[in-house]
Amino acid sequence: MNIHSTGAGSKYPFSYHDADGEFLHGSHTYKLHLPVDVPAGLFWATTAYNITDGTMPETDQLLPSTNSYYDIPHNNDGPIDIWFGPRQPADVAAAAYIKTIPGRHFLVALRLYGTEAAFYDQTWRPDDLHENRLGPHRRNGMPSLSSINGAFLDEIRA
Repeated sequence: MNIHSTGAGSKYPFSYHDADGEFLHGSHTYKLHLPVDVPAGLFWATTAYNITDGTMPETDQLLPSTNSYYDIPHNNDGPIDIWFGPRQPADVAAAAYIKTIPGRHFLVALRLYGTEAAFYDQTWRPDDLHENRLGPHRRNGMPSLSSINGAFLDEIRA
């Protein structure tokens, strides 16, 4: 049974691919763009997990996670960018950065607590993870965070 417990429940959309369909790799740097008004009435968090066993990557960062309780800088027009990678980009605040392990794949979960209607009706959707690198990208047709989110929503509507 699926219940839309608007304002009280929690949802966990996730992705293990970037916008080009490539597996997320700890040696690369990625940006996750969260549009304004994240539909989480209580709070939201985004976390990196090891793809092989679901544990959190062990790095010198306290936790591979950030959330809406932290002082994450907003872009001029209101959205938030969260960065994942082996090294913190020079112009990125510590609260907006999650450290990954070079040579290891990972997944990103966006946890929404007190999930609001915009999640269920898909009027709010997170952007895909975009790799920050030069050169050609290969596509393999795998789902991204927003398409998994959409597929998840289609499943619970059935």
